[in-house]
Formats: sequence, structure tokens, C-alpha cells
Amino acid sequence: MKRMTASLYGGNGRNMLFSQPNIYSNIYRKKLPDISKKTYRNNGSKMLYLAQHKRGNIHSEKPLIIKKNFYVCSYGGCGSKLLCSALEKYGNVTHIHSRKPPNNLEYVGNKKDGDTYFEWFNGITIPDNELDNYYVIYIYRNPSFAIQSRFTDKYGYEQSEDHLEHIQADVTIKLDDVVSSGKDLYKIREFYDNYVKVNKNRNYKIYCIKYEDMFNKQDELSNLLGIGKLNMTNTSKRKDSNKQLDNIYADLIEEMNNNAFITIS
Repeated sequence: MKRMTASLYGGNGRNMLFSQPNIYSNIYRKKLPDISKKTYRNNGSKMLYLAQHKRGNIHSEKPLIIKKNFYVCSYGGCGSKLLCSALEKYGNVTHIHSRKPPNNLEYVGNKKDGDTYFEWFNGITIPDNELDNYYVIYIYRNPSFAIQSRFTDKYGYEQSEDHLEHIQADVTIKLDDVVSSGKDLYKIREFYDNYVKVNKNRNYKIYCIKYEDMFNKQDELSNLLGIGKLNMTNTSKRKDSNKQLDNIYADLIEEMNNNAFITIS
């Protein structure tokens, strides 16, 4: 019996890892230590295992699996949708285009009776006792590539006004306006700073991810989030930046290039 207990508990009787659904029924029949409450992890989810000890045996209901919640934020054209797809097997994923993250983390769209666009924070604060299960990720990319990827179509023509509205920018601005003025009219620097700069008033962390390193270093992100492989492949065919945009965003591009793959704000 001692040997089997060690096997079930990973050797020390403390850290149990459930890997197969039918292991539950085996555990219920074993004589185990007196445990009132434990928290386990499985495939990126938290598993809350409530048990009662009675006459040396555990009698329990089926464990309650609490999925992780991932917020993936970006100004567009940064691989955020790809990252969302990769994260879906490990929890609930929400794509966010809000320009400014709130000080106290909020739900999104119509969740909890919210009434706003489904990619925006909705003003309804998430209770403090739920925050540990939320992971806010901000992914950014060289603006010269991002603008060409998301702000225009594959032929270089203007997109509809929808995307500018979604990232809470002036919908009347055209790419030609940016180039001719030589200014960041889309306010991408502002968007970036809102997420990347440390704000001690926030009650949550933001994991800031550099797109350019994401594919080669994606295992680092998996380890940070406590999940399995993401298996992301870079399918972007855009190899050349726009020289005019490179000049406009030169300072921001240099800052991004000097950043580590993951920074926390």
C-alpha cells in the first residue's frame, strides 16, 4: 500500500498530478491521508478537489475543474489571434482591443451584464478572489509591420474604418495621412505605453510579449503561464517594412528591439 500511495502522489504524498480521468475512481477506493482541501493543476487548469476523510477513506464528488482565463490584448497586426487560438486548449481566451487597461481588472463585452463592444473592458470589476486565475497578455510588434498587416489589406489598400474604431483611434485617419504628416496619428505609442509602462495602481500583472521572438521562445511563455506546448508556427509572409513608417516609429521600434521577449508591467 505504501508503494501505491507514493506512485499516486508523485513520491511524497503531496503533489498529485491527475493525467487520466479514470484515476479518480481508483483514488476513491484507496486509504489516503486526512485531506480536507487541496488544489491541483492539470493541462493549464486549476482543479479544486474537495474531499472528506471518513474512517480512513476519502469520499468525494467529481473534482471541479476551473479553467484559466487569458486576456490577449493588442493594437492589431501583432499575431494576437494566432496566440488566442494556441491558448484555447488551456483555458478561456478573450481577445481585447481596449486602448487603456483599467487599474482594477474588468470583465469584457457583455459579460456580467456589461454593455459594450465585445473586445473592450466593460467597467465591471473582477472580484479579487478570482484574479489569480486571470492572465493578461499584451502582444506587440514593430508598428511598420503591424500597420501593413492590419490597417491595410494585402494589396496595401485602406481597410474599413472598423479596425480603427475597435482600437479606439480616430476613424477618419488614413495611412496616407500618417505618412504625409510624419506623425503617429494612430497613437500606437500611446497604446503601447498604456500596457508596457509599470503602473503600481493596477491590481494585476500584464505579461508583455514581443511578437518577433514569440515563435522561437514560445516555450518560455508556456512555462510562465503554467501550460503545455503552444505549437505556434509563423505563417506571416510579410518580410519588408515600410521605410516611411520606419522613420515615423524609429524610437518605438528601437525600444521594442531592445526589450526582452517577456517583460512584466
